[in-house]
Amino acid sequence: MSHTMTVTEAAAYLQRSPRTLYRWMGVGRLTYCQDGSGRRAIDRDCVIALSQSLPRQPAHHDRELAEIQASLERLEQRLDKQLVLMEALISLIPVESLEALLRKQDIRDRLWSRS
Repeated sequence: MSHTMTVTEAAAYLQRSPRTLYRWMGVGRLTYCQDGSGRRAIDRDCVIALSQSLPRQPAHHDRELAEIQASLERLEQRLDKQLVLMEALISLIPVESLEALLRKQDIRDRLWSRS
């Protein structure tokens, strides 16, 4: 092996943890050799070939964005439920006069203008 990488370098390149790479080496998915001190050196060509067959790992900011989008979706669902409940409560307001009807409509308009 003329070109090798350390486990840390290969893990960074593959966007995987070093623990995953040790597991892959254990099952023969990555070829390596050991230097005189017992450190593993992974064949760079093997790492490159393996990277082309792996699904792309989302970058850290992609994961954060996905988490934020999921939180936003949950909040929107909660808001939708709350709006439905508020509409139901508004419908329970008794209408004894035109003034009460207009007040009820004003409350409804303000509620829906916020959504």
